[in-house]
Amino acid sequence: MARSLTNWFVKTFLIAVASTLFSMSDSHAVPACDVVMGIPGNAPFTGLQGLRVTGVIGEAAVEVLQTVDCDVEPRQLPFPRMYKWVHDSRIGVATSVLKTPDRALLAHYTQPIVTEYTVVMVPKDRAFTLNSVADLEGKLIGGRLGFKYPPIEGTNIELVRERSYAINIQKVADRRLDGALIGSITGPYIAEQLGLSDQIEFLPKALGKVELGLALSHTSFSDEQSRRLDTEITNLLQSPRWHKILDRNGIRQLVRPWPVIPRPQRSDLNRTK
Repeated sequence: MARSLTNWFVKTFLIAVASTLFSMSDSHAVPACDVVMGIPGNAPFTGLQGLRVTGVIGEAAVEVLQTVDCDVEPRQLPFPRMYKWVHDSRIGVATSVLKTPDRALLAHYTQPIVTEYTVVMVPKDRAFTLNSVADLEGKLIGGRLGFKYPPIEGTNIELVRERSYAINIQKVADRRLDGALIGSITGPYIAEQLGLSDQIEFLPKALGKVELGLALSHTSFSDEQSRRLDTEITNLLQSPRWHKILDRNGIRQLVRPWPVIPRPQRSDLNRTK
C-alpha cells in the first residue's frame, strides 16, 4: 500500500513537472507580437525572395523586430498603399519610409536606418561644376515621375521626368541628358546592375538628402516599444552585423556622407526668375 502511494505521488509529481515545462516552452515559443511588414521592393533597400526579406533596410527591420520578439509577415506593397495602410493600422510596419511632420502624426517613425543623398549623375567625362542649384540651369536634367525635389522647387530648372531610374541612367549613358537627379546609393547600384557603370559618373556634391527608416502603426506598437526599437536600431548600426548586411547587399562602399550644396535663399530664387 505504501509503495503504491509512493508510486502515485512520484507519477503525479513527474506529470506536473512535465506539464509545467511544456507550458513554459510553449509560451516562450509564442512571439510577443505578430506583424505584417510592408515591402515596397526598392532594391537595394528592400525586396522579397519568396518569403525572405532582402535589402539593407528590410533585413535591418527583421533583425531589430526579432530583438523585441516580433514575428514578421512580409507583404509586397507599392509605396502609396504601404503608407496609407500603416497609417490606418492595416499593417504593423512600413519599410524604407521618409518621416515628415504630417506623417509623424499618423504612425511612429523610427530614427533613420539609411541616409541617401540626391546627387547628379552625368555622362562619363562630362562633369561640370556644381556649387549651387543655379549651375543646373540651361541643362537637360532628368528626374523621376512622382518624386519631389525640394532643392530645385521655385527655380527655373525644368526636369525631364521618367517613370524609373533605369530609364534615366540609360539616357545619361547615351548622352541624351546632361545629367539626372538620382539617389547616391540607388543610382550606382542600378547602374551596376545595368552594366553602365563605366559610362556614367557622379558630381561630387549633393543637392540634398532623404533619411529612410521604419514606420510603426499606433495599434501594433506603443510609444515605449517604438523607443526601444530606436535603441535597437542604434545598436545594430554600431555593430558588425550592420556591416554584414551592407556587404551581403553589395553597397557598403556606397553608404557614406556627401557634402551638400547650400539651398538657395528666397532672394536668390527671385533673382533667377
